[in-house]
Amino acid sequence: MTIVRSGTTAGVALGDTLEGVVVVSSLMSLTVFDVTVRSVAIVVLSAIAVWFASRGRTKAQFKPAMVRVDRRPVHLYKNPNRDKSLRSAGFLGVTSVAVGICLAFFVSLLVAFLYSSLTGSLGG
Repeated sequence: MTIVRSGTTAGVALGDTLEGVVVVSSLMSLTVFDVTVRSVAIVVLSAIAVWFASRGRTKAQFKPAMVRVDRRPVHLYKNPNRDKSLRSAGFLGVTSVAVGICLAFFVSLLVAFLYSSLTGSLGG
């Protein structure tokens, strides 16, 4: 969008507005037949792409691979003791309070900026 400035007033160029109207009207004038033809074309082109992607594979490549599974129990996780649980809860609480304070600060700055820009109350 082109903005034309003349003196202290700003406006949108007439040509850009007309181009936007033409684009919107061409999108709104699509018929069911147009949309159906485009959908069928997408499906056909997708099928061709799948055919090209799978064309170079041999039958052995489509066969599922056999994986050996060991069923012995593996102890990867150990329940934390009480001290670790309390420390983690404390860090989580302090972190959430700090993030909440920062978020509230930034939201208040954003609201103040929007209010001042909409009402023009801070001069300028």
